[in-house]
Amino acid sequence: MKQTSNTFREYVRIIWAIAAKDIVEAVKNKNTLTVLISVLFIVGFYRVMPALTNEDDAPCILLYDAGDSRLATMLDNSDAVTLYSYPSEEKLYEYLGRGSVPELGLVIPADFDQAVVNGDPLALEGYVMYWVGKDDAAELEQFAKAHIAELLDAPVDIRTAGNTVYMQPDSQGGAMAILGIIFVTIMIGIVMVPHLVIEEKKTKTMDALLISPAGPFEIAMGKAVSGLFYGMLAIAVALALNSYLIRQWWMVVAAALFGSLFTIALGLLIGTFVETRQQLTIFAFPLIMLMFMPPALMMLGDLIPKWVIEICRWVPSSALFRLLRISFSNQSGFALYGSQFALLLGSIIVAFALVVWRLRQADR
Repeated sequence: MKQTSNTFREYVRIIWAIAAKDIVEAVKNKNTLTVLISVLFIVGFYRVMPALTNEDDAPCILLYDAGDSRLATMLDNSDAVTLYSYPSEEKLYEYLGRGSVPELGLVIPADFDQAVVNGDPLALEGYVMYWVGKDDAAELEQFAKAHIAELLDAPVDIRTAGNTVYMQPDSQGGAMAILGIIFVTIMIGIVMVPHLVIEEKKTKTMDALLISPAGPFEIAMGKAVSGLFYGMLAIAVALALNSYLIRQWWMVVAAALFGSLFTIALGLLIGTFVETRQQLTIFAFPLIMLMFMPPALMMLGDLIPKWVIEICRWVPSSALFRLLRISFSNQSGFALYGSQFALLLGSIIVAFALVVWRLRQADR
């Protein structure tokens, strides 16, 4: 037992020594720093892009009209609002959940026009997404009240209390945030991590490592730890910028960890094949596209043929996409996320096994 404990501590010591060296050297390396800074810039851009593209638009109202009310026609003809009408409340909730800026959902009851004619108190049900701040929600509500009162020449109440809409596990909402997190995960793993291996080859320290007490497994794990350090650091920034969307923190952190380990393994595998940065570009670009395109296609939903979506589901980055989407919802359950974590875990094991195999080949 004591011998086993000593052996385990020795493994940990060797792995940490390799990881600590790489973590320090990555800070000194302009290539890895360039990748890290570029990734963080893109994450920030993904965060502010929805607001920038919507800056000059009129307030957006999503409408379900249960009784073919003339108010719907008035709002549609108004230049003061951007109106989208839906055939049911369920569709209204679905499309409200896809929004990336604060929007107001309104439901016009079937007897609304009769209430206007009778001079009865007028009331509409209003809905906002869970991530919309109180000030933004109040501003939307007050604007809608004032504008509808002006159109009808009568006061109207909009009830939003308790009418909070949450994303569903299959929602198309939070697209920019999800793409940003996936982008960080892919770029750190597939672009930054291979630089660590290339530098080892360039300085001939890889040969020294292979004949040191560190075996292929320890080398792979050490570099994985250093890659994970920077990967989770960058992802932490992405999560902080999009924290208002996250409902299930344990899931988003676990998904980020699994996703990082998978892309880091891919990056290390690439590093074992290439010798120069020019070769890295040739190898990495197709792999980046292979990992990034399936989640992007899955976000398009019904616009993409179902057989394409089914193929995309088997790509590990799509499992990361689905887990992030679930973490933005208020629903959970092993049936929702179990298979996604299993796909990522299986991919991690296979990818790291290939890395260790390649290092053993180089050790001969």
